[in-house]
Amino acid sequence: MEKYKIMKTYLITGVNGFVGRNLANKLLNQNYKVIGIGRKEDRTNIYGNENYHYLKLDLSSSNFNVLNSFKINGIFHLASQQPSSKNITYEMYYKSNVESTLNLIKYCNSLSLDFFAYTSTISIFGQPNKSTINENTIPQPENFYSLTKYISETMLKIESANLKTKVLVLRLQSVFGIGDGYGIVHTFYEDLKNNIDIELFSQGKINRNLVLIDDVIDVLHKIIFKHTKLNKFDVFNVASNNSLSTYEIASIVKNFLNSNAKIICSNKKYMFDWDVYVDNSKIKKELDVKLHSLENAVIKYLKNK
Repeated sequence: MEKYKIMKTYLITGVNGFVGRNLANKLLNQNYKVIGIGRKEDRTNIYGNENYHYLKLDLSSSNFNVLNSFKINGIFHLASQQPSSKNITYEMYYKSNVESTLNLIKYCNSLSLDFFAYTSTISIFGQPNKSTINENTIPQPENFYSLTKYISETMLKIESANLKTKVLVLRLQSVFGIGDGYGIVHTFYEDLKNNIDIELFSQGKINRNLVLIDDVIDVLHKIIFKHTKLNKFDVFNVASNNSLSTYEIASIVKNFLNSNAKIICSNKKYMFDWDVYVDNSKIKKELDVKLHSLENAVIKYLKNK
């Protein structure tokens, strides 16, 4: 007798965000069911797919009873308050990043899930004491955003002891890709395409370890298949295979576009004026993912523009 594949259902919080939209489309294309949660109206542009359900919820105050009608197999908790404005207070960060996570993980006490995957950030490390960041590097948050993300990580580690569900923390370096609308690669592309000179602070010597959205989605997708081999609580760094200076990144974009604009290196300082080097060896080994070098990631981005 033929065995029929059981279609699994995954909950994605922050589905309106850059990572959330891309993950939802990936899972739907793989014939999974997706429940998307957002604070505002649905902006994913996913229409007419019977496997997609959108729920407008405030994770910091909802009781999640509306989810009881779904059989959820796993959760991708991507929702967070990003540092998009100087006017965001600590209370606002705490409500969106900590209270929402606590409410959702407590709701999971009554569920039998394959996993609860939480996206954190490499920025929890602030200016690291060692040149290369790995999973054992001691965090030292330097702003309210990174502080509340680290509080959430710690809280999830404590809560995981009482759960049947595996809890996985994925610390993302700055994510870029088609449709992001932000970040240095996007900014460099838009200016250089229009032959507008760009100014690089710190003489363009600051190194960054950006990660391509394709790689982030591959990592999240692999969790579905690899979670059984992971620890009950586990942490992973997600970044490209290497770092490049801002001057090197800008030069790749300029050369690809044959731009006539100038790259001006100034002595002005970045707000976070230190190099970022991330060791991604753990996630490549345990999730069997192939992450791009930053050079190849930028070129892939440019070719798809």
